[in-house]
Amino acid sequence: TMKKNETRARRWFLFAAAGVGILLAALTFAFINEVREQLWEQSLRAITESTSQGENALEIQLREDFESVYAVKDYLESLPADKIGSAGEVIEAFSVAEQGVRLYFPDGTCVPEYDGADQNLPDQFSGDTGVIAPHISSATGVNVFNLYLKVRFADGSVSYLVKEYTVAAIADEFSLSFYNGAGFSYIVDAEGEILIRSPHPGSNKTVKNIFDMLPRDKNDSGALEELSDWYLLSMIPENVVRAQTNDILRRTFLFVGAISLAIILLALVYILQMKKAHRRLRTQASYIDRLYNAVPEGVALVSRDIPLRFLQINQEGLRLLNFPREASQEALTGKYLSEWIHPEDWEETRRFFQEAMETERKITYVSRFSRLDGTYFWASGIIEKMLDEEGETILIATFHDITSEKLAQEEEKREKLLERSTLIRAI
Repeated sequence: TMKKNETRARRWFLFAAAGVGILLAALTFAFINEVREQLWEQSLRAITESTSQGENALEIQLREDFESVYAVKDYLESLPADKIGSAGEVIEAFSVAEQGVRLYFPDGTCVPEYDGADQNLPDQFSGDTGVIAPHISSATGVNVFNLYLKVRFADGSVSYLVKEYTVAAIADEFSLSFYNGAGFSYIVDAEGEILIRSPHPGSNKTVKNIFDMLPRDKNDSGALEELSDWYLLSMIPENVVRAQTNDILRRTFLFVGAISLAIILLALVYILQMKKAHRRLRTQASYIDRLYNAVPEGVALVSRDIPLRFLQINQEGLRLLNFPREASQEALTGKYLSEWIHPEDWEETRRFFQEAMETERKITYVSRFSRLDGTYFWASGIIEKMLDEEGETILIATFHDITSEKLAQEEEKREKLLERSTLIRAI
């Protein structure tokens, strides 16, 4: 029985281990995907926030400049016709505080002159206000872009108030570098043309249109077509984000692995202790089994419920019942006890077993047992309660052959009866 229990426990342990392994593999796979997705989204949020901060800074700077220049425009337009000649002095004074501000006249000249007028501008003035895309200034040879406002003087003449920015200064200030220096930004127009290129070493120095670098199948073409005005666009290599994600996952799994290793070591210690305890129990079980079969008495384990059934019987019990020497201790398992008790003795024997079940005392009994060949022998023994290996209450009954004692008692009774009858006849 113990071996069967061990085999059953081992089988269930293997099934449980396999189930837990499959469950852990599935959970690990789901965990990796979830963490990778969360880290990817977190990285995108960080990039978006950095880009938004740069865009806000650039927008605030341009808006403040625009408001300052617009105030000058309003002042110039408020000058009476006889004071228009002083417009140049006003611009020169304002340019001291606001660098890069000039007033372009219809003939292409400008004040203050400094390095001279940029001949690329007059052809691009259109409307009341606008921004001229980056270009090489004919006056300085520097890459610049311009903000302009149309000025209508009191005499009806028109000039353009221009604020000039160098692309390099804007690129240094607003083309962000982030994500541990791996990310960088471009300023592009609605068609994707790169207006301001980042000085970052990862920035492509040859591509003119940013959309040429973006795979169309991975971006919403409709969203790309809806772009208008200028945009601050940030870029970061995907492998950089993936590498950081994998590094976080690697650290996580190292931590989990360390914990798992500690658990495994504890489990191994526990298993070794269990094996040691199991060996000790097996040794004890083997010792008890030897005692069980070595005692010169029949020993039977019987169920506690009526009808009483054999659970197990030792070798001496089988010998007393005339079973062959090679018979198994399970030979009577499941058979009714009533089948092996003389019919005339069964009711009394059953009461003995029931009394043993209901009390904590040892009950002695005498009954006739049936042998395998159908003959009977007188047996005497003790019945008492006990717990089996699973903690369930059962009955244990010992018995030994007292046929010779019974026959001797009956012979003694007959002799006494004969002696008494003889005495009576003599009297």
